[in-house]
Amino acid sequence: MIILIRGASNAGKTMLAYALGAALIQKRRIMRLDGDEFRDLMGNHDYSDAGRERNLRDAAELALRTDDKFTVIICSFMCPKRAQVERFLSGTDGMEVFLTSDRGPKHEGSAVVMDPPGKSAMLIRTDGLDDLYAVAYQRIIQLALEKTFALPTSGTNGEGI
Repeated sequence: MIILIRGASNAGKTMLAYALGAALIQKRRIMRLDGDEFRDLMGNHDYSDAGRERNLRDAAELALRTDDKFTVIICSFMCPKRAQVERFLSGTDGMEVFLTSDRGPKHEGSAVVMDPPGKSAMLIRTDGLDDLYAVAYQRIIQLALEKTFALPTSGTNGEGI
């Protein structure tokens, strides 16, 4: 299962990915891909449309290639265009989580116009106090656990890792 967490800069994508990973690691074999970390790993510091497209294409390819080795792959990317989301999740048991916030971008010049979430996406507003983050993170963690409950565990004796 691939969980794509998307949203504008400074919406809380990476924080949610870490929280979700920490919650799922006890029950599932997970991999986490973060947009900024993946850019550094791949040496792609091109923030143009073409650079973003290349970054997402490479991440989606890695996620698809490793989908059989992990029960949950958590991807946190800006992913501004609807077509990018569709390509990223195409052919997968994927879940889109869209974070929205009124906070400004983390870095000057990193503001990007985001296409709206898909009809089946989970929409989480991350403005406000830390308590609101906690509520939103608990909601996505609960839904992700429910959705992955039927997935096989990764241990050889059926007990998981």
